[in-house]
Amino acid sequence: MKLVFAGDSITEGSPGESYIRELRGRFPGLEFVNLGTGGDTMLGITRRLAAYLDAHDDADGVFIQAGHNDIILPSFRDRSAGLRALSSYLERRGSLPADDSVLFRRYYTEQLQEILRRFPKPLRVMTLSCVNEDPASPTDGLRRIYNREIRLAAGELNIPVVDIGEAVDAVLSGKGRWYETSSMGEMVLDGIRSRIPGGTDSISGKRKLVLTIDGVHLNRRGARLYVEVISRAVEELSQH
Repeated sequence: MKLVFAGDSITEGSPGESYIRELRGRFPGLEFVNLGTGGDTMLGITRRLAAYLDAHDDADGVFIQAGHNDIILPSFRDRSAGLRALSSYLERRGSLPADDSVLFRRYYTEQLQEILRRFPKPLRVMTLSCVNEDPASPTDGLRRIYNREIRLAAGELNIPVVDIGEAVDAVLSGKGRWYETSSMGEMVLDGIRSRIPGGTDSISGKRKLVLTIDGVHLNRRGARLYVEVISRAVEELSQH
């Protein structure tokens, strides 16, 4: 069975830990295609997935997680010069954020309809994990609003939801700590250090974070939480 995962840097597994690698270890008889691209938004992710499905007809199931960067990229506009430049570059590349929750839901529904027209096999929509481990942060407050819109869009189309967001919220309840990446330099260093064995846990330990290295990208515990939630859906698909 071949399962395709479309998403952003969390799906790509860089920086931070790769939950796709963990899934491959848990299900060695299955093939996992990683369509994660760092910095990509909902529109970019869903359009890339549609192009992939036009070119390949051998997928048995598709998982989509999209929306983190629709929240993150607009937040970069008021921060360091390097992060502002990164946001501008990604938007010019085509990673355009839907930075209004109502528009996000409308566009996401339209994009999901396009994917359903191309792909008659099982499709699963994943909610978003934290965008800052502190639930009181503005970005994570938006993340919960966007997760509501994701659930509503999937419900309208009868697409099952793999609720990563719910699992993350349960773990971080009462434990979240505010942390945001402050500069491009820090982001680059995190990418390098997270490739060192034990590096992600070292980074998150110094920052007193629970599931991530920087409020967004996964440490080992975060990746294993993803695997725990996704595995239930994978097992269900593999039985049919």
